[in-house]
Amino acid sequence: MADNGILLETGTNELELLEFIVDGQSIGVNVAKIQTIQQFNPTLVTKVPMAPTEVEGTLLFRQRTIPLIDLARQFHLHGRGRKTQAIKPDQRICLVMEFNNVTTAFLVDGVRRIHRISWDNISPLNPYLADCSAEFTGSVNIEGREILIADMERIVAELIRSEERRVGKECRSRW
Repeated sequence: MADNGILLETGTNELELLEFIVDGQSIGVNVAKIQTIQQFNPTLVTKVPMAPTEVEGTLLFRQRTIPLIDLARQFHLHGRGRKTQAIKPDQRICLVMEFNNVTTAFLVDGVRRIHRISWDNISPLNPYLADCSAEFTGSVNIEGREILIADMERIVAELIRSEERRVGKECRSRW
């Protein structure tokens, strides 16, 4: 397969992984899940009262309101990472993804690049780490950096489930 093509050919056992940065940590996601990458504009965020701490608010995307999840809060990385300089809010990036007919924006510190890798290069997480970090499915070492592979579908599904439980408890307590 030619290395200069943008799209992957079927049956190559490869994927394109977007490497992004959250509080100094390299994290990756399959490019096929990304709808768009855009500059974060904090003035366009609508805060949602009583939302989970991971939810920065909502954004208007293609005439639809979608949630914006701050991945530094989701991964409990705020202030714990290896970042060399403070990232200003308007320098951050939104990754808009769609899976299972749900569109969600994820707030990250920056995007490094897209890597074409073989599925064989992805290592599963150690079982202990997998139990503690269900948001990650594995990792890959590229150019001396360990890139954690994020399970974005699980992140969204767990936020939805926890919110449904919270709202259900509040409704039941009112009656």
